[in-house]
Amino acid sequence: MDDIRLTYLVDPDCPGTLPPEIQEGAGEIVHLIEEDGEYVTAVSRTADLPAYRSLPDEVVLDLYCYELLERMRERQNVRNPDSPVETWVIPLWPACVYAAAGCAVHSGREIVAGYPRPDRVGLVVRDGQALLREARRLLGRHLMDPDVYTRLAVEAAGEGGWQVFGTGEGGSP
Repeated sequence: MDDIRLTYLVDPDCPGTLPPEIQEGAGEIVHLIEEDGEYVTAVSRTADLPAYRSLPDEVVLDLYCYELLERMRERQNVRNPDSPVETWVIPLWPACVYAAAGCAVHSGREIVAGYPRPDRVGLVVRDGQALLREARRLLGRHLMDPDVYTRLAVEAAGEGGWQVFGTGEGGSP
């Protein structure tokens, strides 16, 4: 992916209103997990089944992280060569979800190590209800504390030099 400028936008409320700072220069915006895509459909169909409910939280989160990796690989193979800039929307940042769910032992670090390195990362801070809605949609359950997730995401942003948008109040930045 050395031939494009890549931005990750961590936003649990996309597709919503993107921050103007991200819109400018964002290039093509790619939602890695589509709202009506096969992953979300599979989670919604299986979330209430006993077999899915019996999965440990770590396994559910590993499935989410691996789905992101697969969508990234797919995108690398089909991206538009005429668009030198892309923004990939990641609904929930994996490391923060694992920690906010209390999962100390998991394979997420190894999976995330396979993600392409972005040129920049933006974090949109949303309210706790938006985070819980997105967790239910993507994971089939509420397994994380939204306040802990937000705190960890803001800390990760500070450590990683990410841009931070929003205040966490309401559903938009």
